[in-house]
Amino acid sequence: NIKIIGKAYSDSIVLRFATKDYSSFLRALKNGIKIQKGTDRKNLKTIATVFPIPIDKLELESIQKDTYSIIAVGLLYGDKSKTEFSSHIDNYRAQEQIHGMSLLTAEFSAGAANILGLRYIDKEVTKGLSYYYFASITNEDSLGSKLEIINNFEEQREPYKFLIDTGDGFLKLRWSKVFNQKNFSYYWVERSIDNKEFYPIMN
Repeated sequence: NIKIIGKAYSDSIVLRFATKDYSSFLRALKNGIKIQKGTDRKNLKTIATVFPIPIDKLELESIQKDTYSIIAVGLLYGDKSKTEFSSHIDNYRAQEQIHGMSLLTAEFSAGAANILGLRYIDKEVTKGLSYYYFASITNEDSLGSKLEIINNFEEQREPYKFLIDTGDGFLKLRWSKVFNQKNFSYYWVERSIDNKEFYPIMN
């Protein structure tokens, strides 16, 4: 019912979660996602239970700067009530769309993932050590997911065959989709005029 992936940064390990369907998504929202951890496969201890951020704890200023976080808040706390005229098929489709959009926003934005309770940062780690994680919806241990990860940071490289074409008042960025599709799920493009402060322009 739930899958876990992770990224090591030496001083921390960031975990991300994805639920199988809308039903498991609702149970994760209500009961939380339990995270167990250990330095070997057999001795795992619970380190946290992750819940969505309550509506009264949301930081509106930071949310307003991130479109995906705004969408996540709407998915989580917007009006999802059924109408008496809605068919079961319509309601099912709406629920699947909510679930799909929740996973999509969490993929594209750390802020959205935090809001939805689909992200956790483990800072109690040591560089170079291997860690084992097990994530499950609370009280559903038999349907959880495992992760083994070595806490070594791997620098993200630029896309393979990345080129810039200059034009009259524009720059065209190009890279090979075929060569890069195994390494990247999406691309984040930022721009700077001083090589110090960068601002996202697309993803």
